[in-house]
Amino acid sequence: MGPTATAEEVEALASRLNPDNIPGRLTLITRMGAERAPLRLPELVRGVARRGIAAVWSFDPEPGNTVVIETGFQTRRL
Repeated sequence: MGPTATAEEVEALASRLNPDNIPGRLTLITRMGAERAPLRLPELVRGVARRGIAAVWSFDPEPGNTVVIETGFQTRRL
């Protein structure tokens, strides 16, 4: 889920990916950066929870901070 994602969009995706709303089957990966997350993530989590969507949340605070090394693999400096 990016910084412009809405609970309505998550609901539409969840209904297609996990139509029986089975807990643990759907993982939502948020990629909105550490600066935007405090502004957008709480609202998104509350909206998804209000809709009763069973989902596991994963947060990636550093999307796009990758370096391509000489072998072609992408990695991050930590």
